[in-house]
Amino acid sequence: MTSIPPEDREVVRSVVLALGGFQVEAEVTPRTTHLVVGGAVRTLNLLSAMARGCWVLSTDWVYRSLEAGHWLDERPFELGEMFPAVRLSRQDRAERRRDEGGLLAGTGAIYVSPESRPPPDKLRQLVQILGGKVAPSYLRCNVALGPVEASKRRPDVRHVSEKWLLDSISEHRVLPFSGYC
Repeated sequence: MTSIPPEDREVVRSVVLALGGFQVEAEVTPRTTHLVVGGAVRTLNLLSAMARGCWVLSTDWVYRSLEAGHWLDERPFELGEMFPAVRLSRQDRAERRRDEGGLLAGTGAIYVSPESRPPPDKLRQLVQILGGKVAPSYLRCNVALGPVEASKRRPDVRHVSEKWLLDSISEHRVLPFSGYC
């Protein structure tokens, strides 16, 4: 769940328990298949769900399923209008074999600055989910994500803000580096 008020979270938890078949987790994990979203806010959980190709659904799916007494088909409740890349990322996941690369497979090694926001560990995780290679150090990267001291910047490295990665996930395509410096 993401962007859902606390009082509604409890209702959603209760419905999940009542209908069964799913578990509620604090954050999106490799086991996550569905994310219920309460509003049009781009959160790390939403981006992680999109990167993993999960169903991203409105709370209406939960409430209407409760009324029906069973989980309804997800498609009418998918938030493709609110987040257009949701459907693309889910379809891509369904079509792609595990051994194939993901969205960032051809990008080269990506270094994530320790000063990055969102937290660097979350950004590294997103890079890996998308088939990207995380560089162990700045000296071994092709792309540097987040702040790097100007005096230490190498001319052969593409320097981009964290927004480049987040926007690439949101659009389900690798965006040009220009405009993200």
